[in-house]
Amino acid sequence: MLPVGAEGLQFFVEPPPVANIKKKSLLIIKSRAETKEPGFPTGIDKEIVFMEINRPILDNLYNTCTEVFLPVLGNPLNQIGWSDLVSKDLMDKFH
Repeated sequence: MLPVGAEGLQFFVEPPPVANIKKKSLLIIKSRAETKEPGFPTGIDKEIVFMEINRPILDNLYNTCTEVFLPVLGNPLNQIGWSDLVSKDLMDKFH
């Protein structure tokens, strides 16, 4: 959710482009997979995560992913014992 103007909000299902984030955004994540039971059976406070994010946080997260996790996951020595399908699927999902 991003602020638009003085009193408006814009909602996104996917993360918005970083260029659109001027100050702060509110990130709302459902922390439980969908089930047949509607609503929040264990309580909304246990199933929804609210986070306030800003551009520097996203920049730091991006740098951590590209400079730490990507080299570790992409290293062929760390993929010993993985099938080609598993390593390709993991890297595709990571990207």
